[in-house]
Amino acid sequence: PSEAVPAFEHVTEVAPDNAEAWYALGRLRRAIGDLDGALQALARAADLAPERTDIYEVLGGTQAELGHYSDAAASYQLVARRRAEDPGIQARLGRARLAAHDAAGAVAAGRQAYVVCPLIGESEKLEVASAEETFERLAGDELKGLRLGLLHGRLTATEKEATMDSFRAGE
Repeated sequence: PSEAVPAFEHVTEVAPDNAEAWYALGRLRRAIGDLDGALQALARAADLAPERTDIYEVLGGTQAELGHYSDAAASYQLVARRRAEDPGIQARLGRARLAAHDAAGAVAAGRQAYVVCPLIGESEKLEVASAEETFERLAGDELKGLRLGLLHGRLTATEKEATMDSFRAGE
């Protein structure tokens, strides 16, 4: 692939509006590990051909590899709008949103999440959020309207099992 890069760079110089050449250059640069170069080429291809979901899908993957999770989620969202039944793109969108700390968006994309807290209830000795406090805050604010469950060691075995069954079932 690295031998082909100069040829595609030449094509993009001669025909700067050739989306296919920019896309091929981006894929080649990504294949040889030049993620920054790939990002630039793929972004240009996406600008030239906004209807091409294949470009946005590779662009999103490159953005995610670079740690640009919010950008990756935006790219995957464009693909998901046109390919709503594609479970692969929905999974990538959900992972990008989780990585971008957009839990509500990730859950809306069909992903699940859990939060681990060091305490069940309040502590006078430690200044950390408890599971109960965190659950109440998330339910009333950031994740309001989403289905949430609370699991901790003070629940009965039946309550714990019911919560875990719901989580496993995607509820």
